[in-house]
Amino acid sequence: MKTNRIGRSLCAIVLLFSWGTTAIATDAELDRLMRLGTDAFHAGRFLDAERYHRLAFERAEAERVSGAEIIHATQYLANDLLTLGQYMESERLFNLALSIMKTRNITDVPFEATVLDGLGTLYRRIGDYKRAESFLNQALRLLQQHVNPNDEQFSHVFNNLGVLYVLTDRKRLAEDSFKKAIAILEKQDSPNDADFASVLTNLGALYAVRKKWSAATPLLFRALAAAERSLGPDHPGLSATVDTLGVFYYDRGQFAEAEAAFRRALQIRRDSFGPDHASLAIIYMNIGIVLARRNADEEAQGMFTEALRIQGINNKEADPDTVKILEHFAKLLHKMKRHIQAHEMEARASMIRTKLEYTIPVTQLDVLRNRYSSDSRW
Repeated sequence: MKTNRIGRSLCAIVLLFSWGTTAIATDAELDRLMRLGTDAFHAGRFLDAERYHRLAFERAEAERVSGAEIIHATQYLANDLLTLGQYMESERLFNLALSIMKTRNITDVPFEATVLDGLGTLYRRIGDYKRAESFLNQALRLLQQHVNPNDEQFSHVFNNLGVLYVLTDRKRLAEDSFKKAIAILEKQDSPNDADFASVLTNLGALYAVRKKWSAATPLLFRALAAAERSLGPDHPGLSATVDTLGVFYYDRGQFAEAEAAFRRALQIRRDSFGPDHASLAIIYMNIGIVLARRNADEEAQGMFTEALRIQGINNKEADPDTVKILEHFAKLLHKMKRHIQAHEMEARASMIRTKLEYTIPVTQLDVLRNRYSSDSRW
C-alpha cells in the first residue's frame, strides 16, 4: 500500500530516496551536519536526519554562508519534515527555498525542480490534487527545458505524476508515466535500486488492480528484491513494497500471506516512525480487514480501533481515510451482530463525507474486496 501515505493511490506511493548529493559547504560544521543528516536519511533514520538538518538550517541562517548553502539546508530539512508528515512546516520551508533563490538570483535548475517536485508531493499527500499537479508539471517543464531527457531526475517526477494520475483515476496516464520512469532508470549506468523499487512497485500494483497478474507478479517481486538489496530488510522505504504485496496476496485470496506482509510493513514503520505516525492507520485497517476475513473478529476490532486512534491524534478525523476505516469497521460490527455500534460508525462516516464535499477518490486500498459477504467492493 502506501510509503508515505496521505495522498494514497491504487499502488504504493514511495518518495524516491535520491534527493541529489549534499552541497559541499564552505562552513566545515555546516558541511558535517548536512552529511550526517543525509546519511541518516538514506539509512531510514528520519528523526535523526531531521535533527541534523535542522541544526544545519539554523547554522546556515546564523552564519554568513552562500545562498546555495542556505537553500540546500532549507530544502533538505523540508524533505525530512515531508517524510515525517509535518506538512505545514515542510511547505513553509520549500517555499522559503524558492523565495531565497528568487531574491538572491540563484539559478540551479535541478535543485529548483527538486523543490517543485517536493511541493507537488506534499500537496498530493494532503489531497490538494490540483496544486499537486501544477507543481509537478512545473518541475517537469523546467527539466524538459534545461536538462538532458535521460537525466535520472525525470524518473522522480514521472513516478510522482504517475501516483497522482492513479489518485485522480487516470490509469492510462499513470501507466505511461511509470513506464517512462522505468525507461529512464534503465538507461543509467548505476541506477538506484531504491528508485527502481519505488516505480516497479507502483506499476506492479497498478497491474494488480487491473487483474493483470502475469504482468504484476514479476514487477512486485523484482521491486522487493531491489528494495531489500538497496535498503536492507528493515528500512522504512521497504514498507511500501511489502504493503503492496499484502494487497496483491489478499486480492488473490492468500490471506495468511497478506496478513504476514501487512504485519511486516507495520513493524517496519512503527520502528522507523514511532507508534503514532499517520501512515500506520491504513496498515492497521488492512490487518483488520484480513483478520475479519479469517474470522478473527475480536482482534480485527482492535486493529480498526487503533487505526481510528491514530487518525484522531494526527487531527485527521475529517479525512477520506477515516471514512474508509469507519465504513470497514461498521461492516465488521454488523458481522459481529453489534448493529447499534455499526450504525454509529456509518453515521460518522456519512457526516464526514458530507463535510468533505467531494467524492473520495478510489485509493489503493479499494483493491481489497469486501469478503465479509459476497463480492461487493470497498
